Formats: sequence, structure tokens, C-alpha cells
Amino acid sequence: MDSEFLIGLGVVAVLIAANAVFVATEFAYVTARRARLAERAEAGDGTARVALDGMRNLDRYIASSQLGITMASIALGFIGEPILAHAMEPTLERLVGSFAPAAAHAIAVAVALFLITAAHLIFGEMAPKTVALQKPESVALFVAWPMRIFTLVFSPVISLLNGAGNTVLRLLGIPVTPIGHDQQLSAQDLAYAFESSASVGIISRRELFLGRRALSLGEVPVRNLMLPRDAIRTIDVAADRAEVLRQVGEHRRSRYPVVRGSLDDVVGLIDVKRLLLGPPEEDWHAAVVPILYLPDSTTAGRAIEVLGEASDQLVLVTDEYGNVDGMLGLVDVLEFLAGPLPDERDHSDREPRKVGADRYLVPGLYRVERAREAPLKLPVGDTDVETIGGLMAERLQRVPRVGDRVHLGDRTIRVVEMVERRVHLVEVTPTRDEKTEGR
Repeated sequence: MDSEFLIGLGVVAVLIAANAVFVATEFAYVTARRARLAERAEAGDGTARVALDGMRNLDRYIASSQLGITMASIALGFIGEPILAHAMEPTLERLVGSFAPAAAHAIAVAVALFLITAAHLIFGEMAPKTVALQKPESVALFVAWPMRIFTLVFSPVISLLNGAGNTVLRLLGIPVTPIGHDQQLSAQDLAYAFESSASVGIISRRELFLGRRALSLGEVPVRNLMLPRDAIRTIDVAADRAEVLRQVGEHRRSRYPVVRGSLDDVVGLIDVKRLLLGPPEEDWHAAVVPILYLPDSTTAGRAIEVLGEASDQLVLVTDEYGNVDGMLGLVDVLEFLAGPLPDERDHSDREPRKVGADRYLVPGLYRVERAREAPLKLPVGDTDVETIGGLMAERLQRVPRVGDRVHLGDRTIRVVEMVERRVHLVEVTPTRDEKTEGR
């Protein structure tokens, strides 16, 4: 009797453990990060390769897990309850006295059912689920081979059940699609993943910023990133070598569009390094190379591809009529992604300059998104413009003039300097008592 009870108890423990493996497989295969397992698989880990195969065929392995859970649960109820009930009956018969043996048997069955159910839920369901969610990769590796063997053994049954399930879905008008980690995630899904990871400290706020910007590369047009036309430094094709070198020394840039009169007639692009490395007596025009053009509606993502292929990593941006609107370099796209980077165009006038207590001189081309952050912290709100100068024009509903003011919450922006019709410099100060806008 004792040996039979111990054997039965061992069978119950095995069934609960099997149920735990199947439950853990479901949660681990769904939540495990494929990238981590792929690294181990590439390093020659056979178990990682088996786990990855299961995750790629998730619908089949989920069906396998469900079959295993069902089999283990039925067997547990069929074997476990009678074993425990039979073991408790003698003790209960002595306790209930005259009501024995029918009452003792009924109580034993109820208690046995409760104990089996509790053990099944705690050790066969809840505990493995929690462990699988906390350590999905480790659990996926642990269950990989047992699940592979079980799935192979019961392959015909699993295929039959999958087919029947898919047939029911089709009859209900529900499309049947393979379930697996190879499914593509939308930009919204990735953005949510970044937000969730940042909220629990998996990635930093800086990494969250980079992730958001990277996801928006396919939406942001280059017109929002380019250097505007009136800020482009050019070299006239009619200039002699001495004049070219003088302009290079004055503006300190390494590449210039070569024009015939203006940007309406572009000849090409000159790289100063090519010019300086050539013989002094050589005609400087020999260093001029063709320049690429991009429509201003081109996305930043596509611009990266073009700039990566361009030998000089510089293109001119045109409007819908073919007129040059601006110039774009790879550094402009990288600055959109990562913030300001040191380059040949970076001078002190590209960043806000503190000129007094809470007073700043700010370039008109300074990005609105950066102006929302320290040190300016402008309460801009929703706007479609990209620069402080554009913000002034939007609020004034006309071309700004020197002296114009715009109030934004507790900040006042005043136009200090214009270059033709473009805001070149503004002053940001605390808002005074006066609330005059646009004067």
C-alpha cells in the first residue's frame, strides 16, 4: 500500500512537472528575444538553434504545448485524485465514525480534488508562467529539446488539430495567418516597445530619443533638414585660383557648389582637399565634379542612401519646379538623429548664446524641437515649422522684421537681425508686463 502510494505520488509529480514545461514553453517562446538566441546559435549552440526553430514555427509549437497541457491535466485528474483519496480514506473513516465508509470516501474525494487542483495551479501553471516571463531566453533553452521531441512524436496529431482549428477559423470568416516572431512590426509597435523599455530602465532616455528619430526617418522630408538657399556659400566659376583660396580661408568649409552667377545655374561641386592636393599651377576647375540633386519631398531615410553613395556626401535640394532650395549633407541627417555634431559649419552662432540673466541670442535656424529643451525651454506647443525663424513668421503671419516680438508663455522672442527675408538672429528673454505681439 505504501509503495503504491509513493509510486502514484511520483506519477503525480511527473505529470505536474510535464504540465509546467508545456506552460513555460508557451510563454517563453512568445516573449523570448530572438536576437539573444540568434547570437548563441551563430556561436554554435545547437540548443539555441532548436529554440529558434520553435519560435519560427510558433503556431505548431503552441498547438503542441496545448496538447501536452491537456494530456497532463486529464491524466493528473484521472490518476492523482484516486490515489490521494484512497490514501486518506482510512484516517477519515476513523474520524467520521458512524458515517463511514460512504462519508469518508466523499470527503476524501473532495479533499484530494482540492489538493490536486491547488498543486496543479501553483506548480503546473502559475510558477512556470512567472519564471518564463522573467527569464524567457533561459526557459526557452531549457524546454527546447523536450518540446522538439514531444512535437515530433505527436506530429500527426498536432497537424490534425491545427488543420481542424484552421478550418473552423475559415468557416467563421477569420483569416488564417502563421504565428511567429518573423512577423513584421509596425513603426507604432516599435515606438511602443521603445517607450516600454525606457519606462522600466532597459534603455536610457537618450536611446529612446534616438529610437524615435530613427523611426521617423521615413516620414521627415529633407526640406526640414537642409541648409537654406541663402545660407549656402558658393564659388563662381569665373573666379581665379586666388579668389577661390580667399573664399575658402574666409568661410572655412571644405566643399562648395560652383555656380555661374547664382544657384540657378550650378556647374558642379568643388572639394577643397582635391584643389589643395593638386599642383599649384593646375586649373582649379579640374577639381570640380558633378553634384547630385534631391527633390525637397525626399525622406531623410532615402537621403541617407543617396548620401552614402555620393562620393562627396553632399546634395542640392530642389523644389517642384527644379529651383535650388537648399543643400543637404550627411551631417544634417545625423544631427537630426543624434543632435548637434561638430563639423566644419559649426560656429558659435549655431547655438544659443547666454548674454545675461535668462537672456539668450538664438540663431533663426535653431530647431524648434531643441528650443523646447534646456536652456531655452520655450513652450511652443504644436507647430509644423522647424526653426525659430519659421515660428516667428507663423505667429506674425508675415515676413518678420527687426524688432518684431512674439510672446510664448513666460518667454518673449524678439527679432534682432534679418538676412534678406530670413530671420538670422533672435533674442529670447523673460516676458515683460507688455503683451504686444508683432510690433
